[in-house]
Amino acid sequence: MLKVFKQDPDDKKVKRLYHQRYRAEWEKIPAFSAWLRSSNDGYSAHCIICDANVLARLASIKQHLITRKHQESSKCNAILSQVGLSISIRNGRCGSKNMWLTSFY
Repeated sequence: MLKVFKQDPDDKKVKRLYHQRYRAEWEKIPAFSAWLRSSNDGYSAHCIICDANVLARLASIKQHLITRKHQESSKCNAILSQVGLSISIRNGRCGSKNMWLTSFY
């Protein structure tokens, strides 16, 4: 259950009392299974393709799935996996200087 409160009636920002913990069952969802992992803190999800942390809320994970950074990283990862390589992109651009290639061997 999510509890919210506002200290100042003029303040538009909602402060959350409850923080969603990461759920391992999200990794079983076919759209997430290839890239979603738990982060070290237990309150966020980690995309292994983009090397990015996302809030551990299903809505935030779904939103990350459709971001341009994730889409481009997924394309690069799909191409490179055909030749036996995996990829981690630091800034979301395929072919960038921050792209790390690792072998499956």
